[in-house]
Amino acid sequence: MGNSEKRSASSDVAYPGIFTFLNRRAGALAKLGVGKELREKCLIEMCMRECAGNVEFVQKHAKRIRDIAFDPMPTFQTPAEFKTEPKKGKAKSRQSSVFNRQPDEVLDSCIKSFPNELPTHEGYRRLRQAARRSGIPESAVSHSAVWRALKQAGFRVVGRQWQRL
Repeated sequence: MGNSEKRSASSDVAYPGIFTFLNRRAGALAKLGVGKELREKCLIEMCMRECAGNVEFVQKHAKRIRDIAFDPMPTFQTPAEFKTEPKKGKAKSRQSSVFNRQPDEVLDSCIKSFPNELPTHEGYRRLRQAARRSGIPESAVSHSAVWRALKQAGFRVVGRQWQRL
């Protein structure tokens, strides 16, 4: 369909809704990762094809269309075809109960091999290495998990040292 051909009035976006239309399209394009310059070109093309006034509207409102395309925080409207239905049924845990116990066991066994005094940075380094070797995420070596394991193994924190009681 060329620029000289007329579109039916039923397929055009009416004038009062054009900027809402452009904002939503800009948000959808931004969400897909389309860059600002390309987003502007797409909006101009969509406006010339879909909006009432076509080319004249684009020429009259070129700065506003550019502002919409270059808006750093466009309003995101997720198109209906991208929306996902929530899964029905009972929610499943992402981690098995075996995994939930494993980090504590790894921390306990590693702390048992510690000397009676150890700098905290060295202790955390050894615990992260033990976690990597076991295949558990390093996030399992959280401060609360380490503190619990140290307390259970009979350590206390003195300054920047871990000392066995």
